[in-house]
Amino acid sequence: MRKPDGTKTETMTETLQLIMDQLIPEDKNKKDTPYHKTIRDQTKQPLYTMDDKEFTKEEVKQVIDSLQPKKAPGPNGITNEIIKLFFKERPKTTTATYNACLRTARFPVNWKIAKILPIAKPGREMSVDTSKYRPISLLNTEGKVLEKLLSKRITHHLYTTEYLNKNQYGFTPQKNTVDAAMQVKQYLENHLERGGVAIMVSLNVQGAFDSAWWPAILKRLREAKCPRNLYYLVQDYLKEREVFIAINSYNMRKNITKGSHNGHAAVQYYGTSNTTQFLTLNLPTIQE
Repeated sequence: MRKPDGTKTETMTETLQLIMDQLIPEDKNKKDTPYHKTIRDQTKQPLYTMDDKEFTKEEVKQVIDSLQPKKAPGPNGITNEIIKLFFKERPKTTTATYNACLRTARFPVNWKIAKILPIAKPGREMSVDTSKYRPISLLNTEGKVLEKLLSKRITHHLYTTEYLNKNQYGFTPQKNTVDAAMQVKQYLENHLERGGVAIMVSLNVQGAFDSAWWPAILKRLREAKCPRNLYYLVQDYLKEREVFIAINSYNMRKNITKGSHNGHAAVQYYGTSNTTQFLTLNLPTIQE
């Protein structure tokens, strides 16, 4: 693989390190501005909102039933089918386990470990640039269930409190790009009929989700008055996360400090913006 200085890697270890650095960017607080330091400090302050209620057996069942069959398991090898069978036999035990996580604000460390499969993008298989890869993260199924339970609760809170901008289309149920395009069309037609001029700007941030800054996500949750137990569980969810790549006899590990990688359902950036009158831009806050 080609290194930033133009030379090529010579060993498998060097190649894996280069791929890992490309796929898993780091949050380096040494580069923090006073603004970023303030946000980091704010996320560590106590939160005094009310706790949300415990997960119900029906909630857990709904999430587990939604798991797709024949999906690749996480590092522990437990498949979706196994989780479904276990819940069928022990629904109370399963529900109690997830409620213990919510009550203690602890996301088990083993559920935070992801196995990375670097997949070459179509048409770039012969490229020597690390950017040819996109990562597929395999997480333990038990953790994915807790992620979905947490994400659903947070989403419900944001909707019931009307925190989200009505013009947000990303991560929004029953809305899609067609709805966004139709609203833009309607807005433009009204002005064009009056002889107006339309100027549109489309923004694409490279690696936006890989660079999602976790303190900004926690800040948004605080602003949305997220229930205390949900917030603290998210806070713990973002600690001690780790990924590893295993190829033949080579194994390399790295801590995750920012970004929303495949499977990280709870790390979704919810925000509002007055960027335009008709289109809301909801992009992950990028530290740089």
